[in-house]
Amino acid sequence: SAPTMLSANGALLQALQQSAAGCDIFLAKSAVEEIVASLASAVSKKLAFDLIRSTRLTADLWETVCTGIRTDLDFPDPDVTAAAVSILAAIPSYRLGKLIADCNKEISNCFDSPSDNLRFSITETLGCVLARDDLVTLCENNINLLDRVSNWWTRIGHNMLDKSDVVSKVA
Repeated sequence: SAPTMLSANGALLQALQQSAAGCDIFLAKSAVEEIVASLASAVSKKLAFDLIRSTRLTADLWETVCTGIRTDLDFPDPDVTAAAVSILAAIPSYRLGKLIADCNKEISNCFDSPSDNLRFSITETLGCVLARDDLVTLCENNINLLDRVSNWWTRIGHNMLDKSDVVSKVA
């Protein structure tokens, strides 16, 4: 809705101003609470995630980010879902295993989306996530996590034959 978009845009503007002033934690808190955890456009979400990547978040703000991701992975607009997928590579180690366990089905469903953008985003992002050393360590102690990760590697391999050139190229 229009008021929600205005609020998200206002939060982004405020966050950018605070970032320029060196107030990163206020920037992150504003971006997380006003955009990530709320309804916002795909562009606003993507910008908020870009801001978050450059900021050190507290554990409670990461929890809010993960809640927003869980919501957006099931969102009807595939561009919003693609924005949520893009932040998965930035999730800290201590939260990554739980997020994968909580969202395995939703993450896996992204591979079957009719949206080229979403299939590209899931393929590119999981390629980064699955190559992380900390995820390898997590898989050593969790057979269920290892099974999910193995299935995603297989799905990325299948995307080499995707109907979209950009998806097959990134795979």
